[in-house]
Amino acid sequence: MFLVQRPNQPGGCYIYSIRDSQKDKVTVPIFYEGLETMGAVKGATTLDQLFEVLFQDYTAEERAAIKSKYAGKKNVLNAKELMKDKARHILRHYVTRIMQGKFKAQIAASDRQACVLYQQYLTAAKDELIQELESKAVILQSLTLELAPTEYRTLVQAYPYLDTIKRLEFAAIISADSKKTPKPGNNGLMKTTTPPTKTASGKT
Repeated sequence: MFLVQRPNQPGGCYIYSIRDSQKDKVTVPIFYEGLETMGAVKGATTLDQLFEVLFQDYTAEERAAIKSKYAGKKNVLNAKELMKDKARHILRHYVTRIMQGKFKAQIAASDRQACVLYQQYLTAAKDELIQELESKAVILQSLTLELAPTEYRTLVQAYPYLDTIKRLEFAAIISADSKKTPKPGNNGLMKTTTPPTKTASGKT
């Protein structure tokens, strides 16, 4: 989504949405595939069930107070073990479903720390996949996707692209502060200005 400046109307802007770009055939349609995971919850089907078991001796009021303080959505999204598992799944999904079409990929993280951690976990997941492909190369070369056991199917799909996988790089792109007011630049696209930083002497 961009904030576009009208050429003959100084200060006049309008929002150019993703739907507009698809209608103009600037971008191709985006299709979403929903995937559900129960995360790292053990001994319970859902987070709510696990919470009720752990805090069953507390009153309803006390449980509500604890949940509101500690069990927020962001805490779940930024749980490191869950992020590691998601990074591993994302990488293997990308390698077997997206990379073969020579497409890039993007992950939207909940905050800056999560952005940096995803970069680290994706790199680790790539190294793990490469090690697994190389250690099982003899087996993978003799298998076809149709005859491969379930636990080997992802590896069979990925193995022909081993050299490409080794060249994969991951970058953490952190946007400007979303609280600052966006302003249109000379090219009509949105930009964010940042106040100059003062030195100890008060000069910029």
